[in-house]
Amino acid sequence: QLAEKIKSIAGKNTDPKLRQYVVEYHELERLVKRIADELTVKEVIVHHLPSEGKHNAFINLLCGALDGTVSERYLFQIDKRQLSGVFQAALRQPSRKRIIHIHWPNVLYGSKYVLKSLLMMKVNFLILVVLRTFFPCRIVWTQHNYRAHDYPHSWIDRLGSGFLYYYADAVIIQQEAEVKKLQNPKVHFVPLGNYIDVYGPR
Repeated sequence: QLAEKIKSIAGKNTDPKLRQYVVEYHELERLVKRIADELTVKEVIVHHLPSEGKHNAFINLLCGALDGTVSERYLFQIDKRQLSGVFQAALRQPSRKRIIHIHWPNVLYGSKYVLKSLLMMKVNFLILVVLRTFFPCRIVWTQHNYRAHDYPHSWIDRLGSGFLYYYADAVIIQQEAEVKKLQNPKVHFVPLGNYIDVYGPR
């Protein structure tokens, strides 16, 4: 408000010193805002799909390591909602930054019935498109396998994997040679962590 008043007065005044003061004031104001923005820790909500690993410790270990950590001014918080719940949360709080991290894509279309799989794919992929287009939401896919091990409809799995590869903001692959072969800037090599004290003899 003060800046606007000064600007209004200066607009009616021919005094060059006052005009220069207004210019310097606005430059200083922008500088202060930029410094404050750089120092502010921004919260990012991370949604893993699936949200838990019942028979695989990978998701649980990853969530435990990431939840509450701060990296480059970002505070990561884990939220274990399903995709429909993520959409509802985004509607309630549209300005919050979110990352949807998909691990096994058949969580979005996994059914032994073809029609149900296609319906799930249509609904869930539409939600992903809306979240990424209209909200501060980014999609990450960790491609653990080329194809799902236990999903009966390989052609649907190819459709789903193709969509994610094209539409995701980042794709993580755990084999460095494969990343070099693909030569795609959004594909990143992140090595698999260890499972010390999780599997095997203790």
